[in-house]
Amino acid sequence: MEKVLLVCLFALFNTQIIFGQSASEQKGAPVEASFLDKEPIFDFDCQQIDNPYMCFSVFIDENISLPDSTLDYIKNINGGRFPMNIVSFIIENDSSITDIKLFRGIGQTTDDYLLALENAITNSPKWIQGKKEGQAVRTKVSFPYTHKKYSNN
Repeated sequence: MEKVLLVCLFALFNTQIIFGQSASEQKGAPVEASFLDKEPIFDFDCQQIDNPYMCFSVFIDENISLPDSTLDYIKNINGGRFPMNIVSFIIENDSSITDIKLFRGIGQTTDDYLLALENAITNSPKWIQGKKEGQAVRTKVSFPYTHKKYSNN
């Protein structure tokens, strides 16, 4: 049994060396949005908001569902201001969003808030990928987000 496992691991390792690519590289490593010739577009009607990240923030503000206990906690701890978080995700070739990462930023937050934020991102309309040298590429976007719908500021 151990010999079979070792042979399989050796074959897998050698396959990656021979072809020189890991599975994620074969899929096409994502390109940071700031390095693209054409930035991604959020496919949502934001009426006169040209910046796709600001448009996406408006969508999240309108579509996030927060429990009352989370709202009360954040309002009491942060004086009515929601924390700034860094949102990061990859826009895939089919325009879906994957690899969502939320980084806690300035101000206290709760896990419930981060889960609601992730849910709003997951259920958002699709993005149109960015382009590099005329070709659509997997695109990694990162930007700061501060919830404004319930904030006192």
